[in-house]
Amino acid sequence: FALLLIGCGTTPIDAVTADTPGADPANTPTTGSACSEPTAGRFLLSLKSDCLRRGAATIVFGNAAYLTELSADCTTPRAQWDLTPALEGTFTLRNVDDQLSLDVRAASDVPGTPIIVYDPNTLDNQRFWFRPRASDTYELAPRHAPTLCAEAQGSSVEIWPCDTNNTAQAFRFARVSCL
Repeated sequence: FALLLIGCGTTPIDAVTADTPGADPANTPTTGSACSEPTAGRFLLSLKSDCLRRGAATIVFGNAAYLTELSADCTTPRAQWDLTPALEGTFTLRNVDDQLSLDVRAASDVPGTPIIVYDPNTLDNQRFWFRPRASDTYELAPRHAPTLCAEAQGSSVEIWPCDTNNTAQAFRFARVSCL
């Protein structure tokens, strides 16, 4: 899976804790006011050749939400995530298209629970650890259920027990170019 990234370059997620654009020459923005705002960063998250993105609409507790999906179309804001440091080394991920957060549905800790995109809150089911694996990949584990990881199930994403040998849990992060 290859992405053409211009401007900010790419940075492994473990290096993104206090991103101040311009501090690292490899991440020096080229143009635009958005590049001068101090943020953890905007990323594409991919698994093999597909990107994690906001999918079809659904309802959770009577509120609008979205499923997540893996798609070969990585060009839209639905496939971009703003990562923000949260508690104890975790991050929140907000979808660029609608500013809703990556969320484990209903804060469940049951394997097979879908990962959705939902209204931002301060609960641990919206905070994720990005634990390094081999070959520049990471597992995404929700803070409320740290032994479970995001896993591709067809084109959807659910939580399942973490398994370092499971390639369906090995995500790559690529910084989106500065505008």
